[in-house]
Parts: sequence; structure tokens; C-alpha cells
Amino acid sequence: MDPLSLTASVAGLLSLTIDVTEILSKYIRSVKKAEPESLELRQELCSLCEVLKQLDQFLDGENGPPPRFKDTSALFTSIQTCHATLNSLSTIVQKLPKESSEKKWYRKLIWCLQRDGKMDTIATIRRCIQIFQFSLTIEGCDVLSKTLDEVLVNRETQLNTSKNVTEIVELVKKIQTDLDKKGSLHDSQMSQLHQRHMADERQKLLEWIGGSTNPSSNHNRAMAQREPETGLWFLESDDFSGWIKSPGLLWLHGILLCSTIIEAVKELCSDGTAGKLAYFYFNFQDFQNDSHKEDLSMSALLRSLLRQLCANEPTLPDPVQAICTRHRGTGSNPTHEELTSALDAVIYHLATDVYIILDALDEFPENTNNAQRKKLLKWITLMVDGRFQNLHILTTSRKEWDIDAALGNLANGGLSIQGSAVDGDIQRYIQSSLEEGPLSRWRDKIDIRASIETRLTEGAKGMFRWVVCQLDMLGECTNVSSIRQALTELPETLDETYERILNAIPRTNKVDARSILQWLVYSKRPLTLEEVADAAVLRPGDDPSDPDELCNLSEVLRICRSLVTLSTEKQTEKHFTRRGYLEVEVVRFAHFSVLEYLTSGRSAYFSVSATEAHNYIGECSISVLLQLDQPSQSNKDADARPVTEYAAQYWHKHVCEVEKVTGGLSKISDSAYRFLGETSPRCFLRWLQIFDPRDSIKEDIFRFFAPPRPTAYFPLFYSSLLGLKHATRRLIKSGADVNQQIPGYVSALHIAAEKGHYEIAQILLKSGADVNQQTPGYGSALHAAAKRGHYEIAQILLESGADANRWAKDYGTPLECGVANQHLSICQLLIDHGADVNAATTHGNGSVLLAALERLGPSTLHSVEIVQLLLTHGANVSARTARGWGGERTALDLASAKGFLGIVQLLLDKGADINAPGRYQVGTALQAASAYGHLEVVRLLLDKGADINAPGGINVGTALQAASACGNLKIVRLLLDKGADINAPGGINVGTALQAASAYGLLEVIRLLLDKGADINAPGRYQVGTALQEASARDQVETVQLLLEQGADVNAPAGRKGTALQTACARGAVQMVQLLLKHGADVNAWTDYLWPPGHHGREEPSTALQCALVDDRADIVELLIEYGADMNATNENDRTALDLAKEWGKEESIKVLVERGATERDAVSD
Repeated sequence: MDPLSLTASVAGLLSLTIDVTEILSKYIRSVKKAEPESLELRQELCSLCEVLKQLDQFLDGENGPPPRFKDTSALFTSIQTCHATLNSLSTIVQKLPKESSEKKWYRKLIWCLQRDGKMDTIATIRRCIQIFQFSLTIEGCDVLSKTLDEVLVNRETQLNTSKNVTEIVELVKKIQTDLDKKGSLHDSQMSQLHQRHMADERQKLLEWIGGSTNPSSNHNRAMAQREPETGLWFLESDDFSGWIKSPGLLWLHGILLCSTIIEAVKELCSDGTAGKLAYFYFNFQDFQNDSHKEDLSMSALLRSLLRQLCANEPTLPDPVQAICTRHRGTGSNPTHEELTSALDAVIYHLATDVYIILDALDEFPENTNNAQRKKLLKWITLMVDGRFQNLHILTTSRKEWDIDAALGNLANGGLSIQGSAVDGDIQRYIQSSLEEGPLSRWRDKIDIRASIETRLTEGAKGMFRWVVCQLDMLGECTNVSSIRQALTELPETLDETYERILNAIPRTNKVDARSILQWLVYSKRPLTLEEVADAAVLRPGDDPSDPDELCNLSEVLRICRSLVTLSTEKQTEKHFTRRGYLEVEVVRFAHFSVLEYLTSGRSAYFSVSATEAHNYIGECSISVLLQLDQPSQSNKDADARPVTEYAAQYWHKHVCEVEKVTGGLSKISDSAYRFLGETSPRCFLRWLQIFDPRDSIKEDIFRFFAPPRPTAYFPLFYSSLLGLKHATRRLIKSGADVNQQIPGYVSALHIAAEKGHYEIAQILLKSGADVNQQTPGYGSALHAAAKRGHYEIAQILLESGADANRWAKDYGTPLECGVANQHLSICQLLIDHGADVNAATTHGNGSVLLAALERLGPSTLHSVEIVQLLLTHGANVSARTARGWGGERTALDLASAKGFLGIVQLLLDKGADINAPGRYQVGTALQAASAYGHLEVVRLLLDKGADINAPGGINVGTALQAASACGNLKIVRLLLDKGADINAPGGINVGTALQAASAYGLLEVIRLLLDKGADINAPGRYQVGTALQEASARDQVETVQLLLEQGADVNAPAGRKGTALQTACARGAVQMVQLLLKHGADVNAWTDYLWPPGHHGREEPSTALQCALVDDRADIVELLIEYGADMNATNENDRTALDLAKEWGKEESIKVLVERGATERDAVSD
């Protein structure tokens, strides 16, 4: 990092910190009682200001930045991290109230971050402060010591005989020795802090990319239910060993052994060298619940696989990092194309076998939206098409027609897991069941045990589930005759088994049982045991204020024996309640076949249609919520009911399910209207206190802002938010104001556009809703539709007069929203309706075109098409991005850097300046294409007249220098053939083409440049040395050997880095030192104001011997002395090598120097 950039970075960060602190302080003063986290955040910001002011003073001093700052990458990384954090925080706090006269509710807004977000921000700032303080402390001590030394030298000249001065000098020497030791400790601590920070950030990225799905939960549940030694026969089979050894697909159908296989592959991959494992369970229980549907999407699968495969990698692969950069923190999710492309890249670049295991494909329902199972099967077929030589995929499922059609040929028909080996597993399970539980009463009855084992093993036909149900029923037999009779009357199929279980339910419990099963089949999330027991006695329209609860929670399991199971699970956000994240007992169906049977219509009494069940559950839920309007005691009773929280959160979803079929003409639609429109404000607000539907809106701004809680009645807004068509119509007819807004929030039309409720938006617009109504911080309804990609809603808004160029803070124009979220059809629609492609943007991109170009990538969806669309409609090709870490960039530069040849051609056709220079740290389009290795783009630019020798920015040289530094041999050859100046000098941090290639050891490029006449001894400029010095500084032994053979001057004059030998000595590169000495390096060359790599001391060395002390390399000291190094040569302050070694505390070097007869400065003077 160059000093100017570091100084500017600290100054910019200080200015930003002061701005954020002032705004936050105004907010805290404007509210009566600010949150503790806000006060803590302000305190940390004040501390950051103080540290940055001190850093700024050091960096802006007469002599420029202290040397340590120039080489500390951890410091600059922390500045970048802190700047990014405060930029996000700045965007948030700008939305806080600035005037004390604002409404009371707004001043009390629970601002910006949720508590976790605030604490993450505070933790990041603290880490950065800690790193800044470490740097500042050591540098301050260095400066103080240097100042004291200068004072003491002056005093020593005046008072040569003063004993006091001598004592002070000795004291300062001791202080300096301590400081050198602390400097080494400082470097180590800085490195540790940086590594810890990077590890924390990597873990956060992994958690984000993995999403909410955790396959280990299902795996642990399966392992807990597995009988020991089950499936071991398969692990010893040729089929399994063949799959382990050879890439490809293995499809198992029949009895499933997934947990056993996963454990075996885990063991195989435990050391990380034999392979990488990733697995995923498709669980029907998850899919049947609304809050888990996301877990069974293709996106959830791909994200989970990515997280598992990247978990133990030292760094995140570039494609994964790119997804995180593009989407994390923006509220958007990666597309299917982005995820598949990233997963392909990860698998391709892993240097080991990759094992992917997918359990129960058949539990991924076939008739889901977007044909998810079809997409899954297509993805599997593509993954085993021969592209990957290291990929092994194993899937398990029943043999259903669509799975067989997709995978049968690829897996040679699949492997049916049946036969004697499976019978052995089943027999072991039966024997285990006879040793414990109800059947243990027959433990000593040999004949009964034998009959049970024989009959169940023969009747199972490979079905574990059938055996489990029969064992449950046999467990209720209390005498020998009853169990013998039961064994002779066993049902033959699972359907018969379930029919018998249901028919055996006592008549008095059948209604409760039917209610329980309806709730379990059609509930929108997993239900706890308490909730199921409560829901069992609810009836639509009844008064539930005095619930007739089941006398015992275990009655639920008794009534529905063998059909359900109970599992203890830790709650997640999917079923979060106000009681917090607790371990709860969740009721689930025992097997997928139970759900299939109940929804198939094969049971006369217990089968229920989806519409009937949703109507039933929705009416029950509304009945519970209506009790919130009762007097205080009844209110408390209703609130305390276990099912109240479920009812508050999901009642409307059941209403919507019914309205999909009925169009809103149903009894439950009327009930929904009565609850929203005719209930009392008290009941309405009590519902919102239990659950406010706005909390579930996945909008980026809500990660920071908690919308103010309503204190008044807003039924139309909520009917629009929830997508309740009938209630919306009735509320408008009853006189509801279609333009009413919740204070500080949005209108009904805006929220309908946000959520994608087309019919609701139609109803509101026909009823006179203001199509251009806008709320600060949220934009208009068109902004919302453009951001979310709701094409039909955007269309109806525009047709109703929405302003396509309406500008909103934080969003810009609707077109910017569409571009930012890569909605091509939305962008086309907006442009067709007059959207200005050159309107100002909000986030410093300069223009909508540049915003689109910055999102260009090999896996981004529609970005190229969007750029082409904008250019076709007159986007300004000369716009520049705002100055950031990379400087100001042009559209042509961005497109060239990313290698999009067609867009580069289009930009040139539209009049882009081919030689427009970047500003600050970036260069021209030709330099960008040359650096990133895009040969065809370079050809095009040269053919169109690009200046081949145009100078670059601070960190960018000419096109030839950029290509040489990045090792792009073909481009180097092309540029030379086209007349590039091979010896053109570079900028502050860039040398000639040969110097750039030598620094990175790019031998092929070096040979080509030398063959073409590059000046091997061209002097360096600024921070750059000769080619030989640059190679020596980075210990490029082969490069140095080549340069010396080609005539490089081993003793060329040095800059601040020193001669090649001095640099190698400071690096401790003994092999390099030997090589240079053998080629005649001047062992006593003297350089003034030398600051070699790795040096952090107060005194500056001047000779190779003194440089060797930097790393305390006694072996190099010995070697230099053997070659005639003058041990008593002094630096610019007349200090000998022994003086410096003692001051720096280099014990090993001191021993060698003393043994060789080196003397200190005073002895030399004598």
C-alpha cells in the first residue's frame, strides 16, 4: 500500500466517522431513552475518532507516514473493513430523525439495527480500534525514541563529559532495545488479529451462503433411530466399493440406508485428503410446513452443498466469494444459475474426490411450484454427464416413475435394496424390540419370540415401516392367545395397516383424532405437543375462551399411535415464539407413507381435502384471535393458549389457500373481513403485539429498521399485505381510505406491490389509490415492484400513470431498482414507458449503466442483456463511477476488465473514449483488459486505435507493464508486436515491464522481454528498483539466476530498498545471498537512507552486513564476513554493525560479530 493512499484512506475514514457520530448523537438526544446498544455504539465511534485523529497526525507529518505503515497489510485491511462498516452505518443513520420537532412516534423509532446487527457493528469497530492502537502505540514509541535520541546527540556534543547525559543515553538505549522487542511482538499480534478477523469474516460468509438449512439435524435424527449394525452388509458390497472408487451416480431404491452410508463416507473423508463429503436430506415433514418450504428448494440444496464443500478450505473460492459480495447485505438471494456455476467451479477445482449424498428424492413432492423436483432431477443428470472426474453422487428414493425415468438409465436401473441382507437387518430390529418396551414381556417365551420374528420377517417384504407398525400393535397384546391371534391376522400392506390403526381409535376420540391429523397435514409449520393438544379440541365457530384441553399431553400420542412421533428439537426462526428459542417437543408424522395415505382419499373418514382442512384450521385460528377482544382475564387466557401464537402468525395463510380455490366467496373470507374490519381496535392491536406480519417481510431495509408499531387501526394496509382479496374489497366498500399510511411506513398499494399481490393492486388502483404516493426511505409502489421483479404489477402501475422517473432516496429511480436486481423484463418495461437511462443514481455508481456494468460476471443473470438494453436506449458512455477504493472508472474500463467483448464493441460504437484514463488507481480500458488477460478485448481495442503507451494511474502502468505484471504472455507478445514501448518507465508503484515481471518471477514473460530488447539495468523510480533488485526483494531465485546470466548489473545503484544483495540479506534469503556473492556482488556497498523490506527499527542500516541484522541471520553474517564484509563500517549515524545488533537485540548476530572481532562505534573512533 503506498503512503499517499494510506494517508487518504485514514483521512476519509476519520471524516466519515465524525459524520456518523454526529448524526447518531442527535438521534440519542432527540429520544427520551435511547437503547443501551445505541449508547455503546456512540462510545465506540468516539473512541474510533480519537484513534484515527492520532493516526492522521502521524501520517500527515513532515516526513510522511512512518515506515511500518507502508508494509502493514493488516492495517490497510482493517481500514477497508472499518470503512465498509461505517458506510453501511452511515446509510442507516441518515434515516434517523434530524429535527427535534418530528413526531413523537418517529423519535422513538427503534432505529436501524436489530440488536444482533448493532452488536456485530460494535464488535467490528472494536477489532479495528484494537489494530489501529497497536500500530499507533509502536509507531509513537518509535517517533518518541527518535526524537529523544536527536536531543541526546545534541546534548552529548555540548556536554561531552556529562555523566548525566551518559546515563540518559544508556537509558534510551535500553528503551530502544525494549521497543525493538515490542516491535516484533507488535508484528506478531497484528498478524494474529488480522488472521482472527479474517477467520471470523470467513465463518460469517459460510453461514450466509449455507442459508437456514442444516442437514445435520435430519442426519442426527436418522442416526438416533438407526439400529446398530444396520446396513453394514451394503458397506461391504462391491456396489458400494465401486461407487467409492469410480466417479458417477449410484441410485438406491427400496429400503434406505442413507445415514449408515453418510457415516461411512464421513470416516473415509475424515482427514480431508481422501475426499470431501456433502449431503442433504429431503424431508417431507419440512416441505408440508410453510416455514420450511424454502429448505426443500433447489436453492437450499445448492447453498447447503456449497457450505459443506467450502467448510475446511483455507479461503473461500472466488465464485463463492463473488456471490457473497453481490448478495450478502443487500437483501437479495443468489440465482439458480449463480449457485450452480459456483458449485461447478468448486467441485472442478477441488484436488480430491467429492462425494454428494442425497436422501429421499421421492419426499421432494412432484407437484410443487416451479417444478422443483423436475429441476432437481435435471440437475443430477447434468452433474454426472462426464464433466467431472472427481464427482460421486449417491441418491436414495422409492422407485417412482419420474425418478426412474430421469435416473434409471444413468444408474443402470438403480440398485434395489431387497433380499436376505435386508431381512437380516429387519430381524435384528425385531430382536432388539423384543428386548425392551412392551414386547419385552415375551422375552422368556421362546416360542412366542420365534413366532414374532418369523412372521414379521416374512411379512415385511423389505418394509421397515410395516414392521414398526406391527410391533406397535403387538405391544398392546396382553396374553398369549391375543398375540397368537394378532400374528395370524397381520395386514399385508401399509394401507391396510393404517386403516386398521385408524379404525381401532375409540369412537369417543375419533373427532379429536381427525382434528389432530388435519392440523398435522396442513399446518404451516411444525407444531409442538402443547399446540396439537390444544388444537385437537378447537372447533370452528366455537367459543374457545374456556378450552376443554386434553387431560394429558400424552393422549395425543396414544390416540394417534404408530402414526406420529415426538422429537425434541431446538426452535429456530422457523417456529420462533415470544418465549424465545427453547427446546420443544414437536409432533411429526412417523413416515412419509402416513402423509400419503391421509391425503390420498383412501380413508373414508380421516381423508380430508386441502381446501376443507385450510378452512377448518383458519376458522379455528380466527376464533382464537377474536378472544383477544374479551375482558382482561379472558384476554390473558386466550393469550396463554399454546395455539394462540400459531393462530396469530398463520391464520391468513389458510384463508389465502381457500381463496385460491373459491376466489374469495367463502365463509372463511367473511370471517377474515370481520376480524380485520369489524373487530375492536383493542383486539386488532393485541394481534399485532403477538405477531406483526411486517416482521416477516424479507426486505433489506428491515434488517436495520424495525417499523414503528401501529398505535391505531389500519385494517386495509394489513389486508393488502396479507393478500386477502375479499377483505380488501369489503374494507374499501366500508369506507377505508385507500391512501392511508401507517405513520413512517407505506401505503396499502406500496405493500401490495412489494409482496406481489396483483389482484390486490388492481382493486386499490380501481378504488383511487395514488399511484405515485411515496414515503421517505421506501420509495413508491413502482420502486417496490421494480425491486422485487413483479412485472405485471409494474405494468399496471405504469398504465395507471406511475412516474417511471420518480426519484427516491436510497433507491434512485425505478430503473435503478430494476438494474440493481437484474430484472431484465422490468428494465425493458420501464424504458418503454419513458424511464431516463441517464438519471442520477443513489449509491455512487455514476449512472445506471455503470451500476449494471459493476454487476457483470460470468454467472450473473441478465446483466449483459441489461447493459445492451441501456446502451441501445442512449445511456451515457462517458459517465464515471464515484471515487472509491479503486478510483474512478469508466464504462469501457469496467467492461474491458471483465472481458465482455460484445459490450466493449457496443460501447465503442456508441462513442466511448477509447483512451479515457481512469483516475487515482485505475487506468485505461486497454490497461484493464491487459491486466485481466482478455486477449480478444485487447485486439479489439488496439484495432480501434487505443494508445498502446498511455501511462496508468498510481498502481497501474502502461498496458505492457500491466500484462507483464500479471503474466499474460500472449498479450505481452501482441503488445510488443504492435509497438509497445518496452522500456517505458512506470508510476509510483509500477516499474518497467521487465521490472514488473521480475518482481513476480514470471520467467516466460521475462525471457520474451529480454529477447525483444528490454533494458535489463533500467533504473527504478519511486518505490521500484531495477529488475534484479525487484526479483531479489521477493526471493525469486530462478529469476535472479536468469537476469544475472543475461548481464544484469549485480551492483546497480540502489534506491530505498538497497542493492540486490542488501535486500536479500534483509529478507534472510541465504540462497539468494550466496548466488549474488558468487556473481560479484559488492559486499561493502553503502546506501544512504536505506529502508529494506522487513526493517522496522529506529536506525537505518547502510550495508549488506547491517541489513542481515534485520532478521538476525547469523549464518548470513558469517557468509558476508567470509566474503570480506567490513564489520566496522558505519551507517549515516556512524553506528557499526555491532552497535545496531545490540540496539536491536539481535543476540545470535552479536555472538558472531564479537567472535569475529567487530567493535562498537567508540572503539572505531579511537
